[in-house]
Amino acid sequence: IHFPIVQQSLVQMVGFMANVLYATSGIEREVSAMVQYGIKAKKICASCTDFTPWAECYQDFCGADAYGHDATVSGLLLLPVDASGDVLSGLLKGSTWNHGSVANTAFAPSERWGTTDDSVLFQILLSSNGYVGISPDYLGYGDSYEYFKSFLVKKAYQTSFVPLWLKAQQIIATETSCQSELANDVVVTGYSEGGFAAVAISDAMHCMGVNVIKMLVGGAPYQIASEQFLSMHDDIKNQKY
Repeated sequence: IHFPIVQQSLVQMVGFMANVLYATSGIEREVSAMVQYGIKAKKICASCTDFTPWAECYQDFCGADAYGHDATVSGLLLLPVDASGDVLSGLLKGSTWNHGSVANTAFAPSERWGTTDDSVLFQILLSSNGYVGISPDYLGYGDSYEYFKSFLVKKAYQTSFVPLWLKAQQIIATETSCQSELANDVVVTGYSEGGFAAVAISDAMHCMGVNVIKMLVGGAPYQIASEQFLSMHDDIKNQKY
């Protein structure tokens, strides 16, 4: 299941980015040098049960024992387009921006596109420079809202992303009559909860045989069991607030 949300030309992208930067950060600057292409945005949906990839690790987060393996997960797919509005041809590297914590199940990338919400700002920047962008809504958000939100559960972020990556491969091949292909390379980014999600997704993509070019994360708990809880306990014990 996927449907077009909007398509923006290069000129429209420049205007959109300028508005978003001003609305979210009060930044007034020339953004034409920041973007190279227009983009086509789609809501994308898929399920673990749609695919049977070769990688054994797929069963770890998409097997029958994995929570949410039967869920229809959703996200935002951004495709870079040329001046004619066609998806760029050739091998296109992938990218993913993973959003921070939100409470409302509808406040997900696939539902917030076109607003001045900065949750997809970095993804827009990557995609307007020629990268295929996939921003997962996460399990419990978007089309999987009936499932539990699996906050800081590693496998849940993998379950919510990998099917979207595999679906994006199919969409790109179909829409371009195999003139374009999602490359076996990905840039993984995220902040706050999204930073934790990015680490989990990077691990899954690596075991799926995808080359993680770069991982950019910040403001997230990473070593929860081995470091963070112990550090929090020590701080409280020593009255370091």
